[in-house]
Amino acid sequence: HYFLLRIDIYLKSIKLNLTLNEKYGSGSFWQLAAINDDDIIGIRESLRPGSTLEVAKINLTNGSMKTIGTYPYGSYSLVMAYASKRRLYYNVIDQKLYAVNVDTGNLDVNIQIPSGYSIYALDYDSINDRLIALVYSSSETNGWILTQMIVTEKQEIKFERIGTTVISFEKYLWTTTYTINSNEHSWMTIWSDKNSNESIFISLNIDNGEIIEQWDINSKGFGNLVCFD
Repeated sequence: HYFLLRIDIYLKSIKLNLTLNEKYGSGSFWQLAAINDDDIIGIRESLRPGSTLEVAKINLTNGSMKTIGTYPYGSYSLVMAYASKRRLYYNVIDQKLYAVNVDTGNLDVNIQIPSGYSIYALDYDSINDRLIALVYSSSETNGWILTQMIVTEKQEIKFERIGTTVISFEKYLWTTTYTINSNEHSWMTIWSDKNSNESIFISLNIDNGEIIEQWDINSKGFGNLVCFD
């Protein structure tokens, strides 16, 4: 069985402990997003032929789950983001950007990622309705750079670099732990230092790409990072 827990971060107590149930569906979710007070959507493993992952809805009253739409079969890297104003759930699979419409279940976006670019992280700036991506491009520099990812009218992907900051390949290891704070215009990440094996917190300004904060942290093994704004 899979369970959905809702935790009060102020009282440090469990507010909801819900058993997820669906006869032919999986409760193995990789990411969740709240769309209203009664429903949560997320990307989960798919048991349907021709699909590896799918978008599903969880009813918070009874724990029932329902498939909304599926992504094509392929190797995924957990680069996912829900764009609330667009009603699209983005996902990167096999160097393609896909997006399922959470209202219709249709696959509204199916675009090849430009050659030479690899997307390591994807987030959504809900205030300015834009996609923020951490990418590597051999033609740009030997490191990770912060970009705005734009889907053009011709259904092509364009990366607009934000600022000049480069996170060095030689010094840091990517940990897939990040979150965005649109109100504070910041994108916060946790990295591993290759030399010291310590964890490093780095916060970047999503408008100019400059480093806002950078400091060592003692905790290791973070599986997730969330900002409550």
